[in-house]
Amino acid sequence: MISLPPDWTETIKPHISGPYGYYWRAEKRIVIYPPAWLSGWRLKIFMDLTRKHERGHAWGIIGCRRPWCLMFEAGEWSPEWKDTWWEKLAGVLMLFNGFRFCKPCQGVIEDAQEGVQ
Repeated sequence: MISLPPDWTETIKPHISGPYGYYWRAEKRIVIYPPAWLSGWRLKIFMDLTRKHERGHAWGIIGCRRPWCLMFEAGEWSPEWKDTWWEKLAGVLMLFNGFRFCKPCQGVIEDAQEGVQ
C-alpha cells in the first residue's frame, strides 16, 4: 500500500450515493465511502483498492487513460464519460493487471515520493 503524502488525512464515511472515494487537493484530504452491502473480505479488498486509487490522486495523478491502470478514469478520454457504467467495466481489465498502476502512473508516484524525502 502506498502511503499518504505528508499532511494529508484520510477519513471513512458511510456511502450515500455517487463515487466510492474522493480527494480534495486544496484540503489535503481523501474520503472513502464504503458501500453498506459489502462485508468481510470483500469490504477489505474494496477498501484497499479504493484507498490505493485515492492515494494515487493525492500523489498527483488526476486520472489515467489506460483502462488496465488502477488510476483509469473515462473522463480522461472525454469529460462527459466520467462515471459512466462502462467505466466500471474497466475493472475487468484492472483485474487482469492485478489492480496495479501502469508504469507511467507508478513513475509519477515514485517521483513525487522521492521529492518528499
